[in-house]
Amino acid sequence: MMSIVKERITSVEKIENNIPEYVYDIEVDNNHMFFANDILVHNTDSMFLFIEPVLKSLYGDKYDSISEDEKTEATLKIVRKCSEYINTYIIPEMLKRHNAGDSELATKYNFTFKEELVIKRAMFLDAKKKYALWIINKEGKKIDDLSITGMEVVRADFPRFTKQMLQDVIDKILREEYSSFQILNLIDKYIDEYKTRLMAGDYTLGVPGGWGAREYKVLTKTIRGMKIYNVIYGPTFYEGDRGYTFTISKVDGSKIKDYDKKLKQMRVEGLLIKNDQIDVITVPEGVNLDTSIFYPDIDAMLDIAIYKRLEPIIDIFGINIDHMDNLTW
Repeated sequence: MMSIVKERITSVEKIENNIPEYVYDIEVDNNHMFFANDILVHNTDSMFLFIEPVLKSLYGDKYDSISEDEKTEATLKIVRKCSEYINTYIIPEMLKRHNAGDSELATKYNFTFKEELVIKRAMFLDAKKKYALWIINKEGKKIDDLSITGMEVVRADFPRFTKQMLQDVIDKILREEYSSFQILNLIDKYIDEYKTRLMAGDYTLGVPGGWGAREYKVLTKTIRGMKIYNVIYGPTFYEGDRGYTFTISKVDGSKIKDYDKKLKQMRVEGLLIKNDQIDVITVPEGVNLDTSIFYPDIDAMLDIAIYKRLEPIIDIFGINIDHMDNLTW
């Protein structure tokens, strides 16, 4: 049980570097949360309430015929009742058990639930803060929005294709309630499209990445790919630049001018893997990969762009992505 203790401020230290861009995280040792002027100002949190069973109990056989707007309004009323119950019964009882049953104190620490979102359907993955929500009401206003948090859809270091695919798969699961069979068919279509575009060298299928202005003990695949590109095509990438990285299975050196000389330079710079192989290359924005020279490693690229990205989502349906050959791909 948490106890609330009041402490007087004994001193105030002024921080000279009071720049608007700075964010200061103020906390109390060992607890982190605190009240200031009787307002909880740190470590507030969100709470999801699963209301559908309550609505089905209220409406009974009429549930399916009730409009979405009416269900939303009923949901908000239930949330208000929860807030009322906590303030009327729970807080006074907690104070009573801690020998602090002052009625004024009970009112002072009333909870107010912010009715932020009404969600029609949600997907929570087996990881902290990774979820997708189909929101139909936000702060009292009717909307129709798909909000995705913590997944590759919102990350900048995954191919555009991957993000578009994930957005579509999640949308179909939440809005249209696709079955596992329908999802597999949808994924199959994306795999076929990915392979076709990959063999055409579409640069947007590469993994986006940048060359940071710092020292690297071990070069990242992106920077190594940029340096290999510079050796083969001439100075193109510099610190601060971004590009699209492909995993390569084979290189046709006969189509590269002075290939042996360039291979030796790459070897000296430590850009090759064992047996003097080029396994990666990064291309600039708007420049497609020349697949007549660089053969993409299709399995590795599919693993990066599709298989691993979909694994936590289709796991919800009990599909093991490591044993897909007997199902779809």
